[in-house]
Amino acid sequence: LSMARTPDENSAGSQFFICAAAVNRLDNQYTVFGQVISGLEVIQQIVNTPRDNRDNPKEKIAMEVSIIPRSKALEE
Repeated sequence: LSMARTPDENSAGSQFFICAAAVNRLDNQYTVFGQVISGLEVIQQIVNTPRDNRDNPKEKIAMEVSIIPRSKALEE
């Protein structure tokens, strides 16, 4: 789970992206701030959804996002 941004390194805002597989060219380029610990089937649904010519999913996919502090996640 990483922050999305423009080529300006200080432009990260409220958008994020999830890599469904290793993308080595992104290493050390974006701020990583979390990981998916459940719901990987939703990620696969997004990956497998038909896309338009701008690479946007043709149908809307809703995600429920929960933020769990590291200390709490380690307890579980």
